[in-house]
Amino acid sequence: MKILNQHWMNDNNVINVKLTQYIGVQTLLILAFEKITRAPDWLWFVLGLISSIFWICSMGRTYFLREKWHEASQNIISQKTDLGAFDFLQTEGTVWYAMVSTGLVQIGVPFIGFIIWGVVLLRM
Repeated sequence: MKILNQHWMNDNNVINVKLTQYIGVQTLLILAFEKITRAPDWLWFVLGLISSIFWICSMGRTYFLREKWHEASQNIISQKTDLGAFDFLQTEGTVWYAMVSTGLVQIGVPFIGFIIWGVVLLRM
């Protein structure tokens, strides 16, 4: 169980780092757009679109692997009847905002960024 718990914590760290990097890259693109005047304006929005697509794919892969790991750990827990007390994957009794799907956040944030960059690019 200790290994499963450690894997769960490491997985959450990966997700947090990826989201932080995405937000950091998007912030740098916006700052570069505002401060660098030599490059054409459309270039920054194309870079924003491309980086958002890459992050959607990266986060999608992380989410997919997390779901696979979740299924494997559920199989282990279901095979061992004495591990029910250690089933940290169940969300019963959790407040509503803690039950928001990580997939929604992982893939939703870059997708929203992609939409925003695309709308601004189309309006140029």
